[in-house]
Amino acid sequence: MMRSTWGATLWAGACSLACLSACSGSDGGPDTGDPAASGSAGEGAGGTATSGQTSGAGGSSGVIAQAGSAGGGGRAGGGGGGGNGGSLGSAGTAGRSDAGAAGGRTDAGFTPPTCASTQLPAGAPALTPGVWKNLSPPGVPFNTMDGSFTQGMTTDPCNPANLYVSIVGFGAVSLPHKGIYRSTDAGSSWTKMGKLETVINLRVDPNDPKHMYAVDGVTGSTNGFWISTDGGDTWAIPDSFTKLAQSDLIFDSYHVEPDPADFKHILVTFHNPWKAAKYNGNSGIIESMDGGSTWIVHPPINPSWAGGYDAFFLYDPALGIGNKNTWLFGTQGQGYWRTTDAGQTWTKVSDVNMDHGGGTLYYTKEGTLYASGAPKLLRSTDNGATWTPLTPYQFTAFLSVIGDGNRIYAAGHFGGKVMTSPETDGLTWTAYGNDPAEFSSSGPFEMRFDAANGILYSAHTGAGIWALKVKP
Repeated sequence: MMRSTWGATLWAGACSLACLSACSGSDGGPDTGDPAASGSAGEGAGGTATSGQTSGAGGSSGVIAQAGSAGGGGRAGGGGGGGNGGSLGSAGTAGRSDAGAAGGRTDAGFTPPTCASTQLPAGAPALTPGVWKNLSPPGVPFNTMDGSFTQGMTTDPCNPANLYVSIVGFGAVSLPHKGIYRSTDAGSSWTKMGKLETVINLRVDPNDPKHMYAVDGVTGSTNGFWISTDGGDTWAIPDSFTKLAQSDLIFDSYHVEPDPADFKHILVTFHNPWKAAKYNGNSGIIESMDGGSTWIVHPPINPSWAGGYDAFFLYDPALGIGNKNTWLFGTQGQGYWRTTDAGQTWTKVSDVNMDHGGGTLYYTKEGTLYASGAPKLLRSTDNGATWTPLTPYQFTAFLSVIGDGNRIYAAGHFGGKVMTSPETDGLTWTAYGNDPAEFSSSGPFEMRFDAANGILYSAHTGAGIWALKVKP
């Protein structure tokens, strides 16, 4: 598993080179998702939550209206009892089905996926160490005023030849090209798949690469949280999400983050405020313990948490750091916040904001944690409890930070040199190699690293998709 907390990702705010004229510096605007595209919610008789059980009987819509109280903590690795179930219309409600605030497992029971082969196919692009290569799909117009730009990028954890990237556009030239693109030969060729229009994050199940999540937001008619079970060919919004979006929340989604030890445990955030009056023009986090069948709603606790946020698990089970209840919440005006009890209480940990559109976390093999931010990168040696701001060079925002086990890489949102620092340092940064001219005004939205083949991939906003064979 790459040592980042499932990527984070992303630049959902859509203010890239191509859309600066279409949106302002803040994440505002209407919820433009199309509820009709997502189907209707299922009906279920109200149920009572039991240990490890979160849905009402008889339906898939078991929507949870508010975060229930945690049950009594069971043994480490086992779920405590859920809170007593109430009712929400015809949907069952439940408290958290995991252990209490301190009872969640850290790395107990975690088994990394077993991969049959990590070799690239014969048709994979030929790469020269230290030289960036453009892998963008032919015919997609990048680096133009009316052009396309990239958002989320991810890889198949067990097949590095499988790459996925979201391409977005707002101009007449770029609109026909927007959607999810898949490569099965490490970027030599690409196929456009599915119907989604403005995907911000993509995530692939390490134990079942056909199982994927996507969040779509900001613009277009396919906003929402989507699931694919056929590798991205078809997508569906679960009935439970539709029910919440139509009643109290919105479809306009921003970020999805799976638990690195349990792909069914996910956090989803939103681009705009929730519509129910009780949320006072703000939005929070929704959490699912069962892959989107039921949800726990974590209301905003700060009156200025309007929308446009990222939420991450501060958890690396391979390193034994953190647990499933420790999260980081990035805002665009109120800094970074941390919880150790699954969103019941929060502590502000940095005045540095997340970048407009998204962000990334990365753990080094020594356990040092890095986070992208605006106007600086952040570094933590205590799993996000405290942070040191870094300034690799003079830029106002960073969307992506990643490492290859030896070096860390980052670049400014709106272009400039890709900078690097030894993973054992992180305080001294230098330019890495000769960047293409296309990088001068465009930075990485999200990066991924193929550790088996030593390849760094970058979805480089207005410049397209690039690959770098790292130097030994």
